[in-house]
Amino acid sequence: MMLRTPRLLIRSLLASDQQALHDLNSHDEVQHFLRSAIPSEEEDAASLHRQLAANRLHHDLGHVVAVPAEDPSAPLVGWFHLRPGPDGDIFNPELGWRLHPSVWGQGLATEACRALLEHAFTTVQASSVTAETLAANLASRRVMARLGMAETGMRDWTSPDPVPGREQGVVQARIGLRTWLDTHEDVRSALHELQAWALKERDKSALETLRTLGMDLARIETDGVRASQDLVAELARARGIRW
Repeated sequence: MMLRTPRLLIRSLLASDQQALHDLNSHDEVQHFLRSAIPSEEEDAASLHRQLAANRLHHDLGHVVAVPAEDPSAPLVGWFHLRPGPDGDIFNPELGWRLHPSVWGQGLATEACRALLEHAFTTVQASSVTAETLAANLASRRVMARLGMAETGMRDWTSPDPVPGREQGVVQARIGLRTWLDTHEDVRSALHELQAWALKERDKSALETLRTLGMDLARIETDGVRASQDLVAELARARGIRW
């Protein structure tokens, strides 16, 4: 899997990501609502092995990492999963994320998850996407809300690990295809509408800019990176078009 947003390149997990993932998991802030102790290198290596095995089962679903789009060799921004739901249901996958504390508060979790939602509904053809977090994890609940996910229920924290806030339970959230479609604008339709406007106004400069934008999209998609709405908007702004 490979997706691109204005600030991120989201790619499938690699075996070579082991040390970077352990570094991410070694932050107390990252583990605060997940487990009470930092995982050992051996635990993270075993977890990576399981995730890579799961990725081989489902080409369009699995565990991914995000790196800066302008420098893919830079340290990982975060780890995400879009994995099959309960009982292996690929059409109702579960979304999850962990970000490096150094990039918290910049909207990167929302940006990456929006691209993963688009991938789920357009490539996987999912009927819904779910997520869950401890009720005490207000930051993750805000991300869910920004994604358009509705909180649908609660469940008990079933792990014996005494993480902070476990007594409040786990919030479950969901977004269905119809809700996602209601808030999602087809990027190529929008591009065609702009081209129709430019033709009507006989604006040759705008037409040429829009033609170049269309070529940018075709090049990006040929490279195997799906053009998300956020990426199209970023390209349009770079070429002087108000999107």
